[in-house]
Amino acid sequence: MFSKSPAGHVISLFIFLSSLVLIGCGGKPKDNYTAGADKIRKHITLTGKQISDHSVRLDWEFKRDFDSSSISIEMRTGDELYYKTIAESLNMSISTYTYDEIKPGEIYYFRIRESSRTDFGSMSDPWILQSLFSAPILKEPEVLTDHEVRLGWEVNNPMAISVEIERQDIGLFKRVATVNASESSWMDTTLASNRDYKYRVRCKGERYYSSYSDIVNVNTQLPPPSDLSIEIIDGDKVVLSWIDKSGWADTFYVYRRKINEDFRHIQTLPSNMNRFSDFGLEYNTSYLYKLKARSAGNFSGFSEPEDITIKIKKLEKPEAKLVGKNALELKWKKPESFVKGYRIIRKEKGIVEDKIIAQLPPDSISFVDTTIAAGTRYIYIVNPLYSGDLPDLSNRVEYYIPDISSEMVFIGSGSVNRRIDSLGSWYGDKYKKVEVNAFYISRHEITNREYQLFIDETGHKPPPSAMFENMDNYFYDYPDYPVVMVNWYDAVEYCNWLSKRMGLEPAYGKNYKFIQSANGYRLPRENQFIKIYQDMYGLNGVSEENGNFFGNRDGYPTTSPAGKLTGGGKAYPVWDIVGNVAEWLNDKVMGRGQEMLELRKIIGGDWSTSQDDFDIEFTLTLLPSNRFNHVGFRVILPGDYDK
Repeated sequence: MFSKSPAGHVISLFIFLSSLVLIGCGGKPKDNYTAGADKIRKHITLTGKQISDHSVRLDWEFKRDFDSSSISIEMRTGDELYYKTIAESLNMSISTYTYDEIKPGEIYYFRIRESSRTDFGSMSDPWILQSLFSAPILKEPEVLTDHEVRLGWEVNNPMAISVEIERQDIGLFKRVATVNASESSWMDTTLASNRDYKYRVRCKGERYYSSYSDIVNVNTQLPPPSDLSIEIIDGDKVVLSWIDKSGWADTFYVYRRKINEDFRHIQTLPSNMNRFSDFGLEYNTSYLYKLKARSAGNFSGFSEPEDITIKIKKLEKPEAKLVGKNALELKWKKPESFVKGYRIIRKEKGIVEDKIIAQLPPDSISFVDTTIAAGTRYIYIVNPLYSGDLPDLSNRVEYYIPDISSEMVFIGSGSVNRRIDSLGSWYGDKYKKVEVNAFYISRHEITNREYQLFIDETGHKPPPSAMFENMDNYFYDYPDYPVVMVNWYDAVEYCNWLSKRMGLEPAYGKNYKFIQSANGYRLPRENQFIKIYQDMYGLNGVSEENGNFFGNRDGYPTTSPAGKLTGGGKAYPVWDIVGNVAEWLNDKVMGRGQEMLELRKIIGGDWSTSQDDFDIEFTLTLLPSNRFNHVGFRVILPGDYDK
């Protein structure tokens, strides 16, 4: 390996010493040596494993045959600069070595070296060991009684042989138990009640101890009941519930007070109860509750106080609708889960005495009154029943049952004379008889008062201002006048609402499609309107006193109260069949032109029509969305609507 000349010896010795310094310092040789050393390191692979708190086992493998006869093992710590030999002259046949002088928490560097007679020798890359002996993880302790606690932990180090438990009461920590490392819990049964303790644990290996776990605190005072909650279950009754956090309480004490009063003990309960019902309470009065527990003569502190005020929400306004000729249905929402039942009270307009008409069970949400009379206004009171001295939590709904026989006039079947021309079109100089089936028609045009009820019950939009001179707020301030500024769609919506209210099938469906087979309210047809007119006034027309036409001769410059001027003709008591306001019809007319608009007819003349120019057969066509202050409507029913 070295030159035999003196100069060669000096040079070789210098190179050898320089390489040792570089290796010991963790540096790398330069130039050709660096490349050679890297190549040589690939010939030895070193691995290792910590096998105890103080021992490590090293394993290595040779990648080629060497002509040397021994190897050495070198080691340094993370704080040291130079390697030191910990084993030398090991036979080349050995491939493992155990070193038992490591300490927990240190970093170690190990390497293998062999000396060859032909080169600088081979040396492994360092294998690094972080020597650990981790502390156990101490869990939250479980207090079992006022003198017992269970500790639990996790040991994450296979080098541990045992676990030492230390407790601090007053002064220093003292070891109270040592258990095998395979154990994960221990119970301390030597505690005093109402005391504070601290615990910590550590692992012990063959030679060393781990560091201590985090410290946990234990208090053996009986904890107070927790999660106190209060639920109203009646008008004078509440239920308290809570959780026993200790698990070892044998008695609970319940305390109550009113606002601005002192707490007083009201009940003692055994440990197997965590609910308590308190009754006889005053409505709309605030109460505070708190609890404490006892175990073997030791008392806990009090729970956090909870307050409650018995207030029960008022029943929402019931819904009312006719479901038959003599049947009205009430519906309501259940106000509270603990309602005991309902009392249904009915008042008749003008009668002082209230009448209890039904007592219903608590699960009821509707009632049908089959004892109603037409032409009567009723007030229904739905009274929910609770215990205690409660205020009136009922709600009421007022409902008018129209008398169809008095408000609708029957028109018998018959014929009507219609003028036609030579081509068969209307408005000619010849007459043609047209048959009309029997029907009912409202005595007068629908009034502002009647339309207001429709708005109140449905939320429909009120009509815009009529813009009449000296009649501001026409819709609201003139309830007995005919409603105006309503379009055909408004009139149809009114018909459907009235049908539902009277327990009939609506005559208009989706997209206002007319349903001929329905028995509900609808707008008149042209021939029906003309039949009434001809039956009442014949073919000669009306006189000045029969209707409200243009001019102030009748004392009304615009509309007049419904039925004010005409008491009906000879045949029927139907008012304002002519004049006052023109009225929407059910008849549809398809307009001409590219758009083919759907139009609707109006008939009857109005306050802006000259009597001299009036002709019952002369109808106008309008868009169904048009609104005018001279157009209103009335309704009809089929003659067999009640069949």
